[in-house]
Amino acid sequence: MRKMSSKPVAHHPQPELPPPARQRSFCFPAVPAAVPVVRERVTECLCRWEITEETRRQVAIVVSELFTNVLRHTESENITCVVVHDKDGLELKVSDRGRGGIRLPTGPADDESESGRGLLLVQAMAGSWGFSQQGEFHSVWACWPREALACGTN
Repeated sequence: MRKMSSKPVAHHPQPELPPPARQRSFCFPAVPAAVPVVRERVTECLCRWEITEETRRQVAIVVSELFTNVLRHTESENITCVVVHDKDGLELKVSDRGRGGIRLPTGPADDESESGRGLLLVQAMAGSWGFSQQGEFHSVWACWPREALACGTN
């Protein structure tokens, strides 16, 4: 039988650990029919993570735009999309490998142009965005800060 101690036992609270990052990766053929499929897969993922409807809408528009940019401006055979949700927020990255590359807007598109507004739209919707390019490898990413996600408050 254990003897009860009259001395209090010191309790040392454990530091609060951030929740583990959630990540999903998708790889699709670089064909126009894949755009609505990647949009749907990413949206489903964000629903499971309880990301707000407004942020899901923005991410769906951005992933469609980034995917379409790869189709228009590179000769990639496949496009990879990665979505990461961690303590800092949400990151969406679309990557490809092919000739061509990232074309940054040089100013506002004219009113008659059918293209040239995509990355401006990404900039307006995401908290931040950027790109990297190494040889044939290209990636464009967009991030939404944790405050914009309001998880669990759809």
